[in-house]
Amino acid sequence: MKDTFAQITSPIKAQNIPEFIQILLDQALPIVLGVAVIFIMYGGFTIAKAGGSDSEYSKGKQVVMYAVIGLLIVVAAKAIVDGFLESTGLR
Repeated sequence: MKDTFAQITSPIKAQNIPEFIQILLDQALPIVLGVAVIFIMYGGFTIAKAGGSDSEYSKGKQVVMYAVIGLLIVVAAKAIVDGFLESTGLR
């Protein structure tokens, strides 16, 4: 009697680590974009309802600034990984 074992295939389609990071960033970018938009809106509403309160205005401004910085970091990471894959010929 022949032994048969179930074949398990990997759900990860990447062949190397930079390609895996690229796939991860491709999946994370829409999520990060949505979260950044929500935080930018929250910061904008906080600024709008500050009503002369310097602390509320500063809080809203800080939220918007951090949301934009976070979004820029993720976009820059994606660009760096894409550039690395293109320059090394891994893509």
